[in-house]
This record gives sequence, C-alpha cells and structure tokens, in this order.
Amino acid sequence: MPDGVLFKAYQSKQADCDCVAHHVALTLAEIESTEQRKDYLSAIYGQHEGELSVTKAQLDILEELLDGRGLSDIEDDGGYHCTVYADELVALTIAEGQTNQMKGVVDSRASWTQHVGDHDESSDDDSKLPFTGLLSSNDDPDF
Repeated sequence: MPDGVLFKAYQSKQADCDCVAHHVALTLAEIESTEQRKDYLSAIYGQHEGELSVTKAQLDILEELLDGRGLSDIEDDGGYHCTVYADELVALTIAEGQTNQMKGVVDSRASWTQHVGDHDESSDDDSKLPFTGLLSSNDDPDF
C-alpha cells in the first residue's frame, strides 16, 4: 500500500476514534445531568419533607421544569445512559486498539526507512510522510 494511502487510513481511524471518544464524553455528561435531576426530584419529593413545604400545584410546576418527568422516569434514564456508556467504552477501546495498530504500521515503515539510509533517489509527493522504500502508485510505471 502506498505511504500516502496508509497515512490517510491512519488519519481516518484516528478521526473515528475521536468521534467515539466524543460520544463517550457526551454520554457521561448525560449521566451527570440525570443524576442532578434525580437529586433535584428527590429533594422535592420527600427526603427533605420537613424542610420543603410545597403544594401539589407547586410540585407540578417544579416537575414541569424537567419536562413533566417524574423520579421513576429519571431513574430509568439513568439506567439507560449507564448501559449506553458501558457499550461506548467498549467501542472506544476497540477504536483505540485499531488506531494504535495503524499507528504501529505507519511507525514501523518510518523506522524501517531510517535503517535503510538516506540514499533515496525518488521524490515523494507527500512531503509530510517519510519515504518507506515502497513505490507509490504514481511512481510505478506499470500501475
């Protein structure tokens, strides 16, 4: 595989890994938001009954602040988000492993090139990439 294509494959894998990492971060933020809502509703509904004196109408207004969702709904959301988070952590682990494998291939080609020496006669259009000693498709006259 030409160096330029290999490097683009690595960049693609890195972008995929970054995307999964953002999903994980978003799900963690959703879990934290759900926990805050749960604490809010718990405070309203009884853990502090002596401290809070609210009427049914006031309770309805406070619940409307959470889109009409009750404590059991919020607890269900928390369970769902935790399950999604666990799945996304697995996906992130896989994506990181694949990215590291691609990086290893890119690095091994660069390392191999350094051992061969600097007597490179061809020019590589991808100046950011090290020459690996392999012909790219535009260097091969039979391609």
